[in-house]
Amino acid sequence: MARQKFVCGNWKMFKTTGEARELVRALLPMLEGAAGRVQVAVAPPFTALAAVAEAIRGTPVELAAQNCHFEPQGAFTGEVSVPMLADLGVKHVILGHSERRQLFGETDDGVRKKAVAVLKGGLLPSSPGSLPPRWRGSPWLTSPCGPSAPAGPLPPRRHRRSTPRSASSSASWRATSRSRSASSTAGR
Repeated sequence: MARQKFVCGNWKMFKTTGEARELVRALLPMLEGAAGRVQVAVAPPFTALAAVAEAIRGTPVELAAQNCHFEPQGAFTGEVSVPMLADLGVKHVILGHSERRQLFGETDDGVRKKAVAVLKGGLLPSSPGSLPPRWRGSPWLTSPCGPSAPAGPLPPRRHRRSTPRSASSSASWRATSRSRSASSTAGR
C-alpha cells in the first residue's frame, strides 16, 4: 500500500487569530479536490490553534502544532505540552525544524524526547527535512509518521557538541567562509 502524501503549511510567527480564521476560510475552497489524494494540515501559531481548529472542523484539513515540550506539565514558562495540544484537536507536531536548532539551540536529544512524548500522546510527529543524516528516511520522523511506524526505539543518539552554535557565530562562520572562497577564486 502506497503512503499518502502529506503537506503541512507552517505559518511560523505570522497571523493573528482573526487573520488565521480568514486564511483558513480562503484556503478551504482551494483544497476541496485534495481529499483522499493528499493529507493536508495547517500549523498556525499557538495563539491561533483554537480558532483554526474551529474553522477546519468537519473538513479533511488537519491541525498541526509548530512545537511542543516533552513534559506533560510543569514549571516551563512559555511552553506547550502534548496533552494541551491534543485537547485543542492537534493531530501533528512539527519537530526538529532547522530554525529551532539554529536559533534556540535545540539538539537531537531534545527532538528525541519530544518525539517520544508526541507518540505517547497519540499525536504524529513530522519533520521539515532538517534532521541529522542518520534519521533521514527513518520511519519514526518522516512526514507523516505514526500508525505505520515500526514499534521499537528511536534511532540511536550520537555525541553532539555540548554548546549549540549561536545564530551570530553561524552567521560569522558563513561570512568568513564566503570571503575565503571569494579570495581563493579571485586569484584564478
